[in-house]
Amino acid sequence: MKLEPTTDHLIMTSIVFDSLSLMKHLRSTGLTEEQSMAILDVTRAAVTNVATQEDVEQAVQQGMRSLDPKFAAIDQRFTEIDKRFTGIDQHLIGIDQRLVILEQRIIIRLGTIVVVSLGGFTALFKWIG
Repeated sequence: MKLEPTTDHLIMTSIVFDSLSLMKHLRSTGLTEEQSMAILDVTRAAVTNVATQEDVEQAVQQGMRSLDPKFAAIDQRFTEIDKRFTGIDQHLIGIDQRLVILEQRIIIRLGTIVVVSLGGFTALFKWIG
């Protein structure tokens, strides 16, 4: 049995099945023609719905080929997301640097306020006291 690729699905070709030989063998064992025909019909139905290992392997390969472009698209999307995160990381590094500079400025201004305040209080105490 071979799988023939088509555009949307796979078609299984049929297995050659010698029904005449089976019928003769069943009749020779003493079964009636009715019984032999019933067994023959069931056997024919079972044999025509069987896939070989080669059929399964071909179906798997075709399925994998159909998934490859989808995985490539997903990989591309992840690459784009990685680029976005890299840009965001660079932006956050810039913000961190600015915050460090602002922190230093605030410390200097607070220090200046403390020194001026202490100088003012010292002058006030000397003048009052």
